[in-house]
Amino acid sequence: MKNPSIIIIGPGKTFGVHIAEKFGRYGFDIILAGRAPETLRQQADALSLKGITAEYIHIDVSDPHSVDAVFDSLERGGKVIELLIYNAVARRVGSPSELTVEDIYADFGINVCGGVSCFNRIIKMYKKQGYGAVIFTGGGVALNPSPVSASMSLGKAALRNYALNLAYEFHGTGIFIGTVTITEPVAEGKNLTPERTSDAFYRMFAEKREHEIIL
Repeated sequence: MKNPSIIIIGPGKTFGVHIAEKFGRYGFDIILAGRAPETLRQQADALSLKGITAEYIHIDVSDPHSVDAVFDSLERGGKVIELLIYNAVARRVGSPSELTVEDIYADFGINVCGGVSCFNRIIKMYKKQGYGAVIFTGGGVALNPSPVSASMSLGKAALRNYALNLAYEFHGTGIFIGTVTITEPVAEGKNLTPERTSDAFYRMFAEKREHEIIL
């Protein structure tokens, strides 16, 4: 019998790998998906050295065809995915008056539309399984907009709204949706450490009670 898997879309270079390690310690196989194959390979290798089964796959969340190709591959491989974490983000520095329509379209393609594309594919798998979970990584700029990160503020606000609406829609179905809203930098030695952050993701998944955790 195959181990259950989690897929992390856009693990990044900080807490994404700590989340992967946390779930790996509890017996989950890890799938890392992103746009930088070499970084993903190094992260997967590091997890493997710790005894965690990990693989990586290229995905461009701004391209629906790329998203479809990834999830088609996962279905062909018979993966039993219990959790998708959407952590992809476009970080653009700039005030709202500096933004162009093209900027917003490009960033929304990652910050929001990519999450919608991934959800629309994973939900088909979950409906067949009868269970599953999605956790979106939120940001404090959704609650307190930043004038120097105007585009990300727009995106995170929209993603939070989307996640909480999904949580309401799927309540009681066996499919759980939540968002972990991160309001400060995550780093070793800081108030919000990678360990504390990964604990919040695992707690949300394991308990399935809170649809939003604000860190």
